[in-house]
Amino acid sequence: MTVRRIRYVDMAKGLALVMVILSHTDGAMWAVPFDNFSLAVFFVCAGFTTSAGSLSLRRKFRGLVVPYVTLSAVCLLYSLAVGREVTPQALAGIAYSRFCLYPGTDSPGQVVLMTLNNSVLWFLTALFSSYVVLRLILLPDSVSRQALMASGSLVVAGMADFLPVLLPWSLDSAFFFAPMMWCGFRMRARDTLACVGLPTASGLFVVYGVLFCITGMTNYSVRDFGDSLILTFAAGVSGSAGLLAVCRWLEQSGRRVPLVEKLNAQALTVFGLQLIFIGLAWRVCVRFVPEDWLALTVVAEVVAACVGGYFAGRVMRRVLPFYR
Repeated sequence: MTVRRIRYVDMAKGLALVMVILSHTDGAMWAVPFDNFSLAVFFVCAGFTTSAGSLSLRRKFRGLVVPYVTLSAVCLLYSLAVGREVTPQALAGIAYSRFCLYPGTDSPGQVVLMTLNNSVLWFLTALFSSYVVLRLILLPDSVSRQALMASGSLVVAGMADFLPVLLPWSLDSAFFFAPMMWCGFRMRARDTLACVGLPTASGLFVVYGVLFCITGMTNYSVRDFGDSLILTFAAGVSGSAGLLAVCRWLEQSGRRVPLVEKLNAQALTVFGLQLIFIGLAWRVCVRFVPEDWLALTVVAEVVAACVGGYFAGRVMRRVLPFYR
């Protein structure tokens, strides 16, 4: 079945992907302004492109968990090739699919699990778990009951925030992500973006900026939702809606960014293997780029992650029939 692409959604996800990659480079400080929505964009867009009548968890499993296993295997083989120690703890991390065991990276006695350049892959299983919760949210026919279910999901997310450990496959955080997906689903259903121009988009970014100043930095991978889970949720949705609105305006005005849209065609591979290519670029830059030329190093890391991941994705799709 051919899936009809929504170009401005692809553009938004492509831009968000670059933001996420930037946050993992030596220029991470330049990605701080996007911290509260760069990852939320993917959840909102996932809901935006979801049809309630055709939400197949089997298809989502094939589209997310199979690539997760495949990309984990690539990271494992790369680690073996470069001589990195592969511990039983690291192997357990692939199955557990969380960066570490306890909330927050600075928890006492923290146990780091994903140490094979695969720490970003937690997102794939988190997205699958979130689809499971989204399906529950969409069970009622009425919008009001769905809204009640989404609100209840956020309550569960708030309660899960008190758990002493991070649950496998982000089963705890999925109750935070799924309502974001539902917001994207409702945006599409009501065609909300059709009446959102640049002034409104600017207003959404202002709202996002205010909320970001209140909530502070986040780290979804370790269940760190800043100083307020609810306000972080609102910041993620408002920033994502603003980016989608801007991308829709760019498309309608003929100012598309085709390279970013093309990047999104291999988004899973680019996202999943970014740390490998960032690391390779860093090794080259350490030898040939002066220390005070930080911007050049950052550009090299971002370009390596994008270009390397893009072509790796094309090769893997051609060589591995099950990798889609």
